[in-house]
Amino acid sequence: MKHLFTHDLSVRWGDMDAQQHINNSVFFRYVEDARVAWLMALTNGWRGLDGQASVVVHTAMTFLQPVHYPARLRLTLRGGNAGRSSFDTTVTIQPLDAHGEPGAAVAEGTAKIVWCDQSTGKSMPLPEIVRARLA
Repeated sequence: MKHLFTHDLSVRWGDMDAQQHINNSVFFRYVEDARVAWLMALTNGWRGLDGQASVVVHTAMTFLQPVHYPARLRLTLRGGNAGRSSFDTTVTIQPLDAHGEPGAAVAEGTAKIVWCDQSTGKSMPLPEIVRARLA
């Protein structure tokens, strides 16, 4: 898998659950934030891609350590295995220390993304700009 994007974010107070750690479901939102930030940066704000969408068709996450508020996290997004209309991604989530250095992974995930025509809801070929970045 090829490195695509690094995205840092701050954990919010409301991300915690009754066990006082970040709820597992919130990690999927963090990955969504990273993926959208990558696509926005790659396509200059989605320019030229009107009517198109990236759709997650499968995702999984392995939770390695709990995360507590307050925290800063680094998400490292990688991608590859590009097909006609789809590609795979992996993500590693690491806490950042006070100096911005990443620690041991707290979660690792995968997702299969399919590129779709929003008007038909059907898959369509990956845009050249996405395909080139995955190569």
